[in-house]
Amino acid sequence: MKNLIKISLVFFIAVLAINQVNAQNISISKKDAQIAALKELVESKSFTFQANLIFPLQGDLNYMIFNGQPISGQRYLSPGYDVRLAKDSLISYLPYIGVAYSGTGYNNSNDNGIKFTSTDFTYTYKAKKNGMFYVLIKLKDVRNTNQLSLDISPTGSANLTVISNNRQSVRFSGTIKEIN
Repeated sequence: MKNLIKISLVFFIAVLAINQVNAQNISISKKDAQIAALKELVESKSFTFQANLIFPLQGDLNYMIFNGQPISGQRYLSPGYDVRLAKDSLISYLPYIGVAYSGTGYNNSNDNGIKFTSTDFTYTYKAKKNGMFYVLIKLKDVRNTNQLSLDISPTGSANLTVISNNRQSVRFSGTIKEIN
């Protein structure tokens, strides 16, 4: 009887160990598939960055007060703000919060956030460690924006930094998706 209990216990532990190894293998294969799909999107130059948060370079905008409390620099964005990249065009529809230096401002009708369409740009990417990607887009035909840089994680979450000629840089956090 004691031998039967010992054998049952050993069998039970072996089954648990095998299930754990299989679960780890499935998890690793899902991660590898996700990295491969992301790599395909980055290499194809055809994806959408959907912005969820904006982080002005200035950080805390303590001069902005709401109900007697300072508002932090991080802002959640409503759906619809994105950058769509196709092989031959880039369409940006993003808001801007931050400091503008010259040629922009409240009285300038051309100041409408970071909204433009570009057909003349360079696109380079670099695969980094652990499935991360760095994408650099240098714009040649947009007057106020110089470049966009994306740091993309293996899960598809990304940070986009926009560098402009006459505004402070601004960072967005969001996700990389296939173009619908």
